[in-house]
Amino acid sequence: MLTSPHQRQIGSYQLVTPASSDPVTVDEMKLHSRLDTIPEGDSYMSALISAATTAAIQITGRALLTETWALTLDAWPGYGFGRDVWWDGMREGPISMISSGVVEIRKAPFLDISDVSTVNEDGTTTSFASSNWYTFNESGFGKLRLRTGQVWPVMVPPIRAAGGIKITFTAGYGT
Repeated sequence: MLTSPHQRQIGSYQLVTPASSDPVTVDEMKLHSRLDTIPEGDSYMSALISAATTAAIQITGRALLTETWALTLDAWPGYGFGRDVWWDGMREGPISMISSGVVEIRKAPFLDISDVSTVNEDGTTTSFASSNWYTFNESGFGKLRLRTGQVWPVMVPPIRAAGGIKITFTAGYGT
């Protein structure tokens, strides 16, 4: 897909706390495969489990076990997308993230948001009170929405122009 050079990045995801284990143990794999031992040993089976887990995560884009993630944004939804730069009529990303007061969290299955903060140029953060927003699930993805009468924090210095918003959340099917 061709994209406009004027498009802004919608957001980037960073894994903060990975899952504490693989979703399948070596013993579970042995039971399922009906093998008690293999010449290569348990370390080989463990490597196969890790490789399969990594492939499943990359293919599906899902968090298999509970993980903590950070979503970094340059602007709040509805601000900066087509207002600060010339808009050629094309934008990539969900419509709701571009034009409404909803931030979509595209990591499934979404569980909860633990923090919404702005990041200053010196790296210090200021939390945006949870009484100003709420979350909900839609098709496994999370959505962050302002409560009626609330407004997003103003994105002026000392808040970073790029990467000035950080949303910390959890996703996954459990432990």
